[in-house]
Amino acid sequence: MALDIVNYSNTINDRFLPGTYPSSPTNNTDFWFASLDWSGVGWNVSDPRKSVAMISPTHFVAAAHFPVSGQLSFMNSNGETMTFGVSSTINYLTDPVTGSNSDLYVGELTTPIPSASNIMSYAVMDLPSTNSYVGLPMRVYGYRPEGGTNINVPVGISVGTNVFGGFDEFLGNPVFWYDQYPATGEAYGQPGDSGSPSFTLVGSTLALLGTHYLVGDVGGYPATYDTFMPNYISQIQSILEADGYTLGLIPEPGATAALLVACCLLVGWLRRRRSC
Repeated sequence: MALDIVNYSNTINDRFLPGTYPSSPTNNTDFWFASLDWSGVGWNVSDPRKSVAMISPTHFVAAAHFPVSGQLSFMNSNGETMTFGVSSTINYLTDPVTGSNSDLYVGELTTPIPSASNIMSYAVMDLPSTNSYVGLPMRVYGYRPEGGTNINVPVGISVGTNVFGGFDEFLGNPVFWYDQYPATGEAYGQPGDSGSPSFTLVGSTLALLGTHYLVGDVGGYPATYDTFMPNYISQIQSILEADGYTLGLIPEPGATAALLVACCLLVGWLRRRRSC
């Protein structure tokens, strides 16, 4: 099982050329989203279904119920594959209101990624209210088997689109959902790609929203539920600062008002979901 995309095409939805991932990943020049910087999204060498997103040269986010270990590989902006060890340190996060254990954790590499490696560290989308997120355009990342559903078949990496739908709660933690409307390119998560990241776009910059958690439905449409990463900004910031890093936030302080105007205009144009 893996990321389901309406009218999927390996020509336009796959990050890498078919048959090249994970042993010798080769960029797919026809990939719809090739102009975006995916270098900070890596994969677990021992289980390439599992993806992580870097938030500093040392720290990454992933799903607690589907953790990574051993080594992570990344393809940098120059098309070079680089591999780093995963530390045994795992920083589990808890909901700041309920105290419940979340599915989001901050993992660490054994050594920082050198700046010359050209591997991205992603910022988190940080808006002043939860309502501000509804309607944001999304880029949904996940693995997709080539020709089967077993872990032993060749694996590919795909990206689909969606629209931030709304909020819910699971096991005491806030999650957000996005349903798979029958429109070309819309993505629906599947068991096996938990922990893969979801992003929104600010211009041509990817900003993190969350990591895949579980699937279900909303109003009769298939829906993916992700851990809402902005809910844990303070905890993540403390973890990074202890190691001398700062979590990137979008918008930066002072830029919120201008971004909200742009978001409101975008939401008015994109909104097509029913309330539930």
